[in-house]
Amino acid sequence: MKELKVEGKTIQNAIDKGLKKLSLRRDQVEIVVIKEGKKGILGIGSKKASIVLTEKKWKGSDTQTTAKPTKQTKAPTKKKTSERNWNSKQKEAKPVQGNVQKSAAPQPQPAKTADVMENAKSILSQMLNLMGVSFNITEANYDKKADKIIIRFDSEDSGLFTNKNGTGIESIQYLVNAIINRTMKPHTPVQIDTANYWDRKEKDILKIIEHATRAVQQTAKPFRLDPMSAPQRKFVHGIIKKDYPKLKTLSEGDGRWRKIVIKPV
Repeated sequence: MKELKVEGKTIQNAIDKGLKKLSLRRDQVEIVVIKEGKKGILGIGSKKASIVLTEKKWKGSDTQTTAKPTKQTKAPTKKKTSERNWNSKQKEAKPVQGNVQKSAAPQPQPAKTADVMENAKSILSQMLNLMGVSFNITEANYDKKADKIIIRFDSEDSGLFTNKNGTGIESIQYLVNAIINRTMKPHTPVQIDTANYWDRKEKDILKIIEHATRAVQQTAKPFRLDPMSAPQRKFVHGIIKKDYPKLKTLSEGDGRWRKIVIKPV
């Protein structure tokens, strides 16, 4: 009797690996789950699944007999007939005459800012807890001038979110907004921040904008910025529209390579 302990990203992944190593089928083993896998979020807090596969004991002869195929009943034929009859009834059905007034779909009302803020704090807390990150939400307020909700948190692991050009914090921000958008649409945008990431990032982007706009004004030629994330591009669009009336912006490229082009009006 064979027995094997296997780990995998998921329980199914572990089962597949174990069956392959034992050269057995699924119906030939008993499976005991020792530990379920955990995906984590953004690769943080993930854990492997662990199982034990034990070969089943077969009573009697080891030779497996093959069951003779039974004859098919005529039930499928009746089903097809009923389906054809149903289709024919649909074709024979006549449309209802007369004017049918369609009621206008109700327009969704903007979600209350206070409700969005509380929802965002709850979602962020759940995500960080699932990652196994210790944190403390230090600020949650509405920036009326920028028309956005800002939520800041402190953590000893802030570097996990701000390194690699802020990929972690921007991914968290995207997920929080996406989740809220499913039940509270439309809603005020939510910005998630830690270790003053956005303050530092916006200052860096402003320097880039200053250099680019000066070049466009001097040469009257378009200037292409390096690829940026969606929140960063939105920030650039807003600054150019507000502070540089003789210039305009457009985006080009796809996915991670999408960038902004600044050009004269």
